[in-house]
Amino acid sequence: MESYHADFAELYAISVLFLVGNVAHLLSDLPVKILVLSGGLRFSSALFTNLEAVERYDEERSEIAQFLCDDHVRIEFEKYKLDGRDLDRIDEISQNMSEHSVKNKFDNILCNIDWKNILTNKLSPHGIQIPEIIEQVSDTDLLIAGSIGSILREKSEANFENILTPKVLQESIKIIKRITEISTRKYLAIHALHKNIFFKRSCAPKCSFKA
Repeated sequence: MESYHADFAELYAISVLFLVGNVAHLLSDLPVKILVLSGGLRFSSALFTNLEAVERYDEERSEIAQFLCDDHVRIEFEKYKLDGRDLDRIDEISQNMSEHSVKNKFDNILCNIDWKNILTNKLSPHGIQIPEIIEQVSDTDLLIAGSIGSILREKSEANFENILTPKVLQESIKIIKRITEISTRKYLAIHALHKNIFFKRSCAPKCSFKA
C-alpha cells in the first residue's frame, strides 16, 4: 500500500455525521458545526503512519465533507495536538497497561502499523533498530505479508519459509512482535488519555468527534 485514501467507508461515516448535524439543526433551528479531531496524527507514535499521506487523507475527507455540507451543517477536520505533559502521561499509562488488554488489541494493531513506512524509510520504531538482514530484503510487501500472516496463523509460517528464508522470516516475526507489543500499549494509552480530553471538549457548545 503506497498511501492512504478516503474510501466509501469514510463517505459513509461523514454522511452519518451530516445526518446527525441535520437532526441537531432541525431540533435547535441553529446552524451546526461538527469538529472532527483527526486520528492520523493522534496515533502516529503507535502506528508510525506516514505523515504526508495522513495529510493528504485528511484533505480528501475534507473534500467529501465540503461536498455534503450546506448552510445549516458544517463538518471540519482539526489535527489532534499533544503537548509534553500528554506524552509523559502516555508513557506512564502504557507501562501500567494490563496484559489482557494488550493481548486483546494486539492483532488489530499488528495489522494497522504502517510497516511499509517503517521499512521504506528505515525508521527505528520505539528506538528499536531494524536488523540488517531484514533491511536487505528487496520485496518488502512479501516480507510484511509473510511475517503478519505467520503471526496471525502459525500454520502458514511453513509456506512463507519456502519463499523467504527461515532465518529472515523468524527474525522478522520476532522484531515485528516486539514492536507491535509496545505499539499496542502506546495505542491503548493514547486512547485512554484522550477519552478524558474528549469528555472535557464535548462539554463545549459545539460537537466534537474523534476519527
